[in-house]
Amino acid sequence: MIVTIVEKYRLLAERLYTRTLSGDLAWEYDDLLEILSTKVAGRDIFLSSVTNDNGEPAIQVELSNPATNRRERFLDDDINGKWPKIEGYESYWKLLRALYDYGVRLATGADKDVDDILSDLDDDIPF
Repeated sequence: MIVTIVEKYRLLAERLYTRTLSGDLAWEYDDLLEILSTKVAGRDIFLSSVTNDNGEPAIQVELSNPATNRRERFLDDDINGKWPKIEGYESYWKLLRALYDYGVRLATGADKDVDDILSDLDDDIPF
């Protein structure tokens, strides 16, 4: 069976999402360039929020192999056409947007800050 590059990119997007939620991937965020990055199998993976050719918001995924200086990139537009296998997402734009937003929160510590505050307030919240 031949697997197309689009199918591989879809699978990559889904695995990046699930591995991020499970805490298996450590993301870094460059707030000046607004680029989220991680490393898997010796390759760099970058996510950025961009505008597509139609002027609409898109998420770009870039793969970089430092050993060969080879780069490859795709937009969520390139892999749409099927729904992601991740429940609750009806497009790859929404899946990759959620990954980008959550990755930024993890990388900047914003998510941990809210968790710490909620933990401190846990017994003090009047209901």
